[in-house]
Amino acid sequence: LFWGWPWFSRRSYWWGLGITALTILSPMAIGLTRRVMSEPVFISVCLTAILLTEQAVHGRRRWWWWPAISLTLILVIFTRTIGVVLFLSIILCLVAVKGRAIWRDLALILAQMGLILTLIVAVTPVQIANLLPGQYVREYRVFYVNEQAEEAETLRRANIEAPLTRFIYENTSLGELPASGYLLRLMITGELHIELHVRDLLIPLGGGAAEQAVANRVGVPFLPPLIGASIFGLVILGFLRRWKNEGLSVFLLFGMAYLGAMFIWLWRDTRLLFPILPQLYLALFSGVEGVLLFLLPKKLGFQKTRPYRHTVLISITAVILLMAVYDNFRIQDTTFYVGDLSERTAWIRKNTPETAVLLSESPEIDYLYGQRKVVDQPRPPFTAAEMDAYMHAYGVNYVLIGPEVRWYDAGYRRGLSDLSEYLLPLMTDLKNQGHVNMIYDDATGVVKVFTAIQSADHQMLN
Repeated sequence: LFWGWPWFSRRSYWWGLGITALTILSPMAIGLTRRVMSEPVFISVCLTAILLTEQAVHGRRRWWWWPAISLTLILVIFTRTIGVVLFLSIILCLVAVKGRAIWRDLALILAQMGLILTLIVAVTPVQIANLLPGQYVREYRVFYVNEQAEEAETLRRANIEAPLTRFIYENTSLGELPASGYLLRLMITGELHIELHVRDLLIPLGGGAAEQAVANRVGVPFLPPLIGASIFGLVILGFLRRWKNEGLSVFLLFGMAYLGAMFIWLWRDTRLLFPILPQLYLALFSGVEGVLLFLLPKKLGFQKTRPYRHTVLISITAVILLMAVYDNFRIQDTTFYVGDLSERTAWIRKNTPETAVLLSESPEIDYLYGQRKVVDQPRPPFTAAEMDAYMHAYGVNYVLIGPEVRWYDAGYRRGLSDLSEYLLPLMTDLKNQGHVNMIYDDATGVVKVFTAIQSADHQMLN
């Protein structure tokens, strides 16, 4: 980010130094790295792709540029599916700058990407079906096709997370529209991004339930959302100022396009905005600078206001860095946030043969800690009979229902996930029908193990 700063922005290296420091010391960056999430890798390959694209725009590419951009774009798309936004941003930028002459280059890039993917499929266990975002498509269908059935739950969340959306929903004809559930979801997502997520990502401290409680006590409950919306407004202003002053660039285009895509993305979480954290900081400071230029006396002119603007921007950067360092010093052991992951398969590891095949909603984790072959649990909706057929098809001997694998910032809460809550009644039905037996149930009722009755060769060892 720092080394390639001239390719990302026309602002000085001092801006690059500040934004680089804010990015790498961000509690979100530290947290995602500790959780082994895809975002730190994704932001790295995105910046690499942007660097390579800007080199092509300015005519600085050598023989190695072609395989490098092709491999980088593959990593962009297949590290995170939303990487297609960067892919389209790169194409749009190249077409806008190079015109029709770029189509030959794009054809060559796509051909090399196809060749690399062919080699990956040929020499690794990866199959073509693994490269397609089938799970995303299925989950979109489940969420949107069955939206009306989930509308009450969505509205309950709106009452907690998005008060403005709930007010609009209850005081307009929105609830009478056929697609009200879909519209409600989009409105909640948009409100959370505007009032909460962008602020939480850029400002390490503040916000949350404690701040809202204080605001409620002093009679200004609207203040925390207003602060978040103001920060979001500064970001939008900054993007517009940078676009006006610097023109078209992949760095800015990707930042704006990605932020827009998040408003229609099915999932909503602060971490999903992390891949454009440098762009958001650049836009935030540019927005603050724009407000300062508006407030300072016009007679001073642009040059004479420079010391005032720099003082304010450096002060804001220092405060955010101090917040980040303070927040990072409060980091605790990961078990505080996610619990003991080995607990899920402790009984399995001691009481089942090594040849057992386990069905689990967290196959990678249970394969690592349980040291057994693991089949991924199917995603709803499905019936008890379909579950029974699924177990037969994949040779499943044991079905594990265990504590949800989820990171809780405020401290781990042991309980079942929605998938386990869905599966448990179906397994009980199969037990009543004589297809499975429950052979283990811990004292808390959270860890349960079922075994297929017909699997006589996979019984408990003791």
